[in-house]
Amino acid sequence: MCAEWIRANISGYVAVDAAAVDAVAVAAVEKFKEMLSEVAKAILADSGDKNFSLDIQNIILAFAGRVLLRKADVRFERGHRYGLIGQNGTGKTTLLNRLSAKDINGFPQELKTWYIRHEVLCEDGITVKTFLKQNAPEEKQTDAAILQARDTDAPRTPGASSHTHSTAPRPPRTPRTPRSSLVPLSLQVLEEVGFPDDLKDTYVNSLSGGWKMRMSIAISILHEPELLLLDEPTNHLDRDAIEWLEKHLLSLEGVRRPRNSAQFWRNSAQFF
Repeated sequence: MCAEWIRANISGYVAVDAAAVDAVAVAAVEKFKEMLSEVAKAILADSGDKNFSLDIQNIILAFAGRVLLRKADVRFERGHRYGLIGQNGTGKTTLLNRLSAKDINGFPQELKTWYIRHEVLCEDGITVKTFLKQNAPEEKQTDAAILQARDTDAPRTPGASSHTHSTAPRPPRTPRTPRSSLVPLSLQVLEEVGFPDDLKDTYVNSLSGGWKMRMSIAISILHEPELLLLDEPTNHLDRDAIEWLEKHLLSLEGVRRPRNSAQFWRNSAQFF
C-alpha cells in the first residue's frame, strides 16, 4: 500500500522504477516501526496477520468542551463483534456518532458504514414501505429500477456488446422471469427480516420497538455495510425480539458490529 501511494504521487513528475519504489516503501515502513513507542510496537506485534477494517490510533474525542477519550485506539478486525460498555454520560453514543459520520482523523472514508440508532425518527403518516424507500441508497430507492434491472438480466456472448452483432453461436438464454412475478427490493428485505404482510403498509410510528428494529435491520441490508453500528439495540424489545436480533446479527459474515448496550450477546463479545 505504501508503494502504491508513492507511485501515485510521483508518477506525474518522474519516471517510475517499480523496484526502486518498492525498496523505498519497505525502508520507509521499517523506519516508521523503529520510531514507534514501546506500547505501539507491542500492539503492532500482537496484530500479526489480522485483517483490520478499521485501525485508528491515538484518537482524541471531545464533546461540549469535555474530553471523553484521549490517546485511545480503535481497532476493528473483520468478522468480529465488539461491545462498547460504559456508564451513562461517558461518551458511548458520541463515539458511535463520530464513527458513523467518519468524523475521526484517519477513518477510511471508503469503508461502507451504517448506523442503527437507539430510536427511529419518523414523521407521522409515513408507512413502512415508504420509509424504507426514503432511507435506501439512491440506486435502490425506486422499485421500477430494480424491476428493470432484474427483468433484463440475461447472459451475453463474451466480448459482444448490445451495439454489435456476432455470427458466433449464442449460449442458451436464461428464461426471463415474468415482470408480474418480480418482488420489489423493499418488499424482499422486509420478508427477509420476517415482516408480515399486514404490517408492511402500517405507519412507522405505530410499530412496536421490536418491529421498528426489524425495519431498521431491513434498511441496513439495503446499504450492505462493512461496518454496522448499533446504539442500544435491545432497548424496549421483548425477549422474542432480542432473540431474533441476536440470531440475525450472529448470522452475518464479514460485517463488524460494534454496539452499545448494557446487555451483550452470550460468548460473542470482544471489548475495546
